Amino acid sequence: MTSKVKTEPRIAPQIKPADVTENFCGASYKQMVVNLPDSMTAQDINDSPEIWALVQANHNKALSEHDEVQLRSREWTIWAFVNHASNTGVTLYNIRKASKPQRQAELYRDNTYEVRWSHEGFAYYRVSDGIRMSTASWPNAESCKAALLREMYPSRVAS
Repeated sequence: MTSKVKTEPRIAPQIKPADVTENFCGASYKQMVVNLPDSMTAQDINDSPEIWALVQANHNKALSEHDEVQLRSREWTIWAFVNHASNTGVTLYNIRKASKPQRQAELYRDNTYEVRWSHEGFAYYRVSDGIRMSTASWPNAESCKAALLREMYPSRVAS
């Protein structure tokens, strides 16, 4: 007797307009950079054109045919062109994916705080609940660590 396992179809996260930045806008096409949600997979980009619905509803961020997009995740980057764009979705072509190599040095982490990449740069987060502890971001992990130690662990000056 065989039993069939029922699986629910994956619901891909939506791409938010706030995570889309115009990198270049020329006379005939634009180039956009998209910081993807952490739970987004490369397969979602191929299989779920509806992930773009919120972006397509935003006049300033909506994509058009032939626009170029760079999709950034923590572990990989995808470059692609828009094949078709509607009010509710986008399909891409010439999709090229590059996986980031493993980091040579681990990012700083102690029992209370950790340094992480946050799309616009490095930032530090509280380990217990994942809350970002500063609105600032830094261009590299070392300067972020220095700011974390300076701001969250201030040295006491004897008086």
